[in-house]
Amino acid sequence: IEAGRPLSEYDVVAFSLPYEGGYPRVPHMLMRGGVEPLSERRPRGPLVIAGGAAASANPEPIADFLDAVVVGEAEAAIEPLLDVLIAARLDPSRKRKAPLSFESLRDDLRGLPGVYLPSDYRHTYGSDGMLEGIEPMPGAPDRIEAARPARIDEPAHSPVISDRSAFPNRFLVEAARGCPYRCRFCLAGHTGGSFRPAKGIEETVRRGLEVTPKVGLIGTAFTRAARIAKVCELVAEAGGSLSFSSIRVDAGSLELLEKVGPALDIES
Repeated sequence: IEAGRPLSEYDVVAFSLPYEGGYPRVPHMLMRGGVEPLSERRPRGPLVIAGGAAASANPEPIADFLDAVVVGEAEAAIEPLLDVLIAARLDPSRKRKAPLSFESLRDDLRGLPGVYLPSDYRHTYGSDGMLEGIEPMPGAPDRIEAARPARIDEPAHSPVISDRSAFPNRFLVEAARGCPYRCRFCLAGHTGGSFRPAKGIEETVRRGLEVTPKVGLIGTAFTRAARIAKVCELVAEAGGSLSFSSIRVDAGSLELLEKVGPALDIES
């Protein structure tokens, strides 16, 4: 949009899909951008890729529109994927303005961490429309392992603070990833991998408090992260307000809430 170029002129179109409610937008945006939505009818560029929590958990409803799906977390998958795409773009044998071809990249994309190629698999369905089986095509791996970094060295956080954002003037910080509880109704414990508290969160929150007094912690199982109580005290001492994306009500969370006290922002 910012460049004023149609999607059809790009080498790669990538979607981040945190919720299944965004799935219908994928073919809609491709068509509006002049891109053939069905991958089997799209012999040459752009390459259409999706990632995110929903795409990692269940990409099949939109698999016909995608050339590749990144399953898992970007930190462990993005560099190998970009290496393949950049090498193809700079290939001296490739015509300067020729779009990337998925078929020419298929072998290079296979085997990359967390990369699932839907067209590499044959799906069979029952008379009731339910999926009965998935058979890999020759050369395709039997199973795609989700890409995950072993640890989070620097917590993800809001790069921009704005009063026009979904959470106005709030500095959001990823406090932890994954969840140890594996509740049936929540994807975090099933697609987020093992529970990994972020490192360096206190320093990140301090930097955020220099910009805004409103801090939001993103993650699950906060009471299992040893440094969270210190972060809560830090925000309270600075006179800031604190909100949680979710919190499990147990003895540990009640103790944590007592420490936060007046700093807790339950409205936003």
